[in-house]
Amino acid sequence: MDRNSFKGKKVVVRLSDGTEVAGICKLIDQHMNVVLTDAEEIRNGNRVAKLGTVLIRGSHVVMIQDVESGMINAK
Repeated sequence: MDRNSFKGKKVVVRLSDGTEVAGICKLIDQHMNVVLTDAEEIRNGNRVAKLGTVLIRGSHVVMIQDVESGMINAK
């Protein structure tokens, strides 16, 4: 799957520790670093915190899912 297909869409990023971060995807680079705006931290299906704009290091990313279409990009 092309990483640019997620740009501008609401996505959920699952991290290696099981945490999920939901937000609007602004960028996914060749190292799977992800920039999200309007991001929220999700744990056990519950919103834990509003984060705003975040940069997530690709080494922590396990999966990226487009919330609207269900498309998944896994490492």
